[in-house]
Amino acid sequence: MEILKRGSSGKRVIEVQRALQEAGFLNGGVDGLFGSDTEAAVKSFQRRSGLAADGMVGPTTWARLFPIKITADLSTRSLALTGTFETGQLASGCFATVAGNFDGQGISYGALQWNFGQGTLQPLLKEMMAAHPDIMADIFGPDLDALQQAVNGSKQDALDFANTIQHTSRYVLLPEWKSRFNRLGLTPEFQAIEVKGSSAYLQ
Repeated sequence: MEILKRGSSGKRVIEVQRALQEAGFLNGGVDGLFGSDTEAAVKSFQRRSGLAADGMVGPTTWARLFPIKITADLSTRSLALTGTFETGQLASGCFATVAGNFDGQGISYGALQWNFGQGTLQPLLKEMMAAHPDIMADIFGPDLDALQQAVNGSKQDALDFANTIQHTSRYVLLPEWKSRFNRLGLTPEFQAIEVKGSSAYLQ
């Protein structure tokens, strides 16, 4: 996901402000503008949550602001628990964790670390593209075409694509791609697809 900080604006800032307001950290109004009041509220929330108080909302702070509700269905809670062990991240962060080609699988992503090498990630991304093209376009912008070609092509196409979006010597995704996959994994729509994709393992 994109990192929200002072000067950011839009729908995601509104979501953050509402969550901070509901949690008692923000007294000001919800206006979609990340100003000094919002920054101070984020810092207070981060300190209370045991996070580094930098006043910015990245994947870790977002996951703490919007955790998986205990009232979620059993499949979602089961996947979140498994994903915590698999990725080392609590829900909702476990749904958005992405790793590079350290194991020859291109990239590994999500609560169960679906990957390009075994062909387990492509179906999830295809389903998201078909069901929610607007969200995918918003997150990946002009690079969505390249991602579509990769997941609709051969397994080798996907692996070749993965090499173009990471530091091949360190197997770490380029910051803009890591941010995009983080943001995708924090959407309820893709989390639902992850839960559906894990149903065979759950059974």
